[in-house]
Formats: sequence, structure tokens, C-alpha cells
Amino acid sequence: SWCLSSMILAMVLLKPMIKLFGKKKLITWPFIISAGLYLVLAFFPVSATAWIAIQLVASFFTSFFSLLVWSLIADAVDYQAYLSGVRNDGTVYATITFLVFFISSLSISLIAILLDMVGYDATLGSEQTISVANNIKTLSGILPAIGCILIFICFFMIYNMTDEKMKEISAYVNQQSEKLEESIKNK
Repeated sequence: SWCLSSMILAMVLLKPMIKLFGKKKLITWPFIISAGLYLVLAFFPVSATAWIAIQLVASFFTSFFSLLVWSLIADAVDYQAYLSGVRNDGTVYATITFLVFFISSLSISLIAILLDMVGYDATLGSEQTISVANNIKTLSGILPAIGCILIFICFFMIYNMTDEKMKEISAYVNQQSEKLEESIKNK
């Protein structure tokens, strides 16, 4: 439930934060903060209360991505229509859905491999050694930190659309759609 509370807070702050920073910056830069927080969890001893508090704050910063990712996909559809002159919403959404499911499937296998690498023995149940518990704690900070850094790099370097450019593209695509609608009505 604590994760949900950070998402609710992000929902409340979303609109003013977009006005203040813009959509791309609001998705990109908070991942650096989250990555730093996850690295603290990986490499420094923290109490259970501090662990939850740090997770809550890190989750708050990644919540903006969760709330805005589908609007970025819609922007990508508009951008593709702007470049090609043809809307392929279904192709874009199908490709993204395929990638999400594919990577989710790989991640399950990766977690099993990483648990094996840190010495986890499923036959021991909750009676693992302290070194295994410490290794799992380290992994539970490093993996999200790596994910945050990768997402930051992708949006900072690959997603090259600024908010201003997307406004121009959306206006152009909407204008083209209106022209197409008008020509269909006139036939």
C-alpha cells in the first residue's frame, strides 16, 4: 500500500509538475534520483523503516514515468505519422506490447539465474545463510538502479522529442487528420 500512496501523490502533482518541467524532463531526470536511492539501499546498511521510506521516495520519482508512458507512446505514434504520412497506431502498440511481454518473460529467468548466482538454495526455504540474505539485499538495490539508469539513458539520448517539438508535430498531424476527414465528408 505504501507504493500506491507514492503513485497517488504523483497523480496529484502530475499536472503542475508537467507545467513546471515539461513531460520529457519529468520522465527523464527523476530516474537519476531513484537510481541514487536504490544504490543507497544496495550498498549501505539501513533499518527496515529507512528501507521502506527510501523505497517510497524512489517509487514516487518513478511514478511519473508510469503515469506518462502511454502518452509518450501516443506521441511516438504521432511522430511516426508525421514522418511517414501514415498512422500505424496498431503496429506501434503491438510492437510495444510484444517487447513488454518478451522482456517480462526474460526477467523471470534472469531473476532465477541471479538468485542461483548469489547462493540461494530453494530447498532451504527461509533458512538461507546471512551472506545469501545480504546478496539478495544488494541485488534488490542494484537491479532497480540499473533499470533506472537505462531508462534515463533511453529517454535522454534516444527519445529525441522535446515538448515544444511534439506540440508542433501534434498540431500538424491533427491538421492532416482534419483535412482527411473533410475530404471523406465531401465525397
